[in-house]
Amino acid sequence: MLSKEQEQKVQDQVLSKREKYKDQGFADKDYEKTIKGKHFKIWLPSSVFEQQKLINLASRVFSGNLSFQEESELTALYYNYVCKHAQLDGKPVNVELLGLEQLQAFALFYWVELLFPLSLWSDDKTKEMMLN
Repeated sequence: MLSKEQEQKVQDQVLSKREKYKDQGFADKDYEKTIKGKHFKIWLPSSVFEQQKLINLASRVFSGNLSFQEESELTALYYNYVCKHAQLDGKPVNVELLGLEQLQAFALFYWVELLFPLSLWSDDKTKEMMLN
């Protein structure tokens, strides 16, 4: 679990990305980071429909309002989707070979760095179109 300060830092990061997207006129399609000598890369699927599916799935997983059974099934599905769109040290990610901490890190980075900012920016664009 994240502390309140950590949650605020993540929220600020997401909002900052949304503003970046507004300014540049498009969303980032990928994200890369090296942690403790391991380089990982995540990217959005090319299909907008797949992106929306991932946004919906992740928002349900991270909502915390699921039964144990739903949470287990949706989390496994989300982890599998994320790993299909990820590389670790330049190699495809096999969900079965990762530890829980790596799976959780990939899943959270995918949400914070790609999906949630994209979702917020998309919501803003939709409101703008509807109100103008």
